[in-house]
Amino acid sequence: DATKFTETGYVGRDADEVMGELLQAADGDVELAQVGIVYVDEIDKVCSEGEGRSSSFRQATQSTFLKLMEDTEVTVGSSGPRMMLGALGGEKGQKMSTRHVLFVFSGAFSKLDEKLKEEHKRNLKGFGFAKGDVSADETDPTEPEDVQSMLHKADTEELVKAGMEREFVGRLPVRVALQALSKEDLFQVLTKAEDGATAQLIDDFRR
Repeated sequence: DATKFTETGYVGRDADEVMGELLQAADGDVELAQVGIVYVDEIDKVCSEGEGRSSSFRQATQSTFLKLMEDTEVTVGSSGPRMMLGALGGEKGQKMSTRHVLFVFSGAFSKLDEKLKEEHKRNLKGFGFAKGDVSADETDPTEPEDVQSMLHKADTEELVKAGMEREFVGRLPVRVALQALSKEDLFQVLTKAEDGATAQLIDDFRR
């Protein structure tokens, strides 16, 4: 959860602590951790201002993640109940390279999505589409509730305007926009997925 990080850690947590968590998840195996995956959710909230987040907060937090993605070497030491980056109090730690660590960031980007939807609807009207131009069986492209997520249209400039640092965006060359699951998708998840919730409930009732 990206919202728990701050630029200094004195209020929340330092962004670079994710490397300590990665080593902890690998049971202290440095070689395994060095080819691990770091998944950070709600990165859009770190990028946006508001709720006590200033522009300096955005820049500093993203810069910390950026440094970790730039093939750097960090020292991770054990301090207290969790793994901490850096040798605190003269403590010797384990060195880790981030060169082969895969960083994955995700976020809803709701405000950006709404902005792109509005632009999409204006473009449709500009091309002559108006309410009533479609049949009853078709989706009316001018209705707000009928426009699906437009995040797949977001380019680098749009992400920068949304609060992401240009250098940070440049380090994320693969971008994927996900669509909401349909009722059929949810049905398949519940009934077909291995060890799904429905199968577990059936097993519980059989016991």
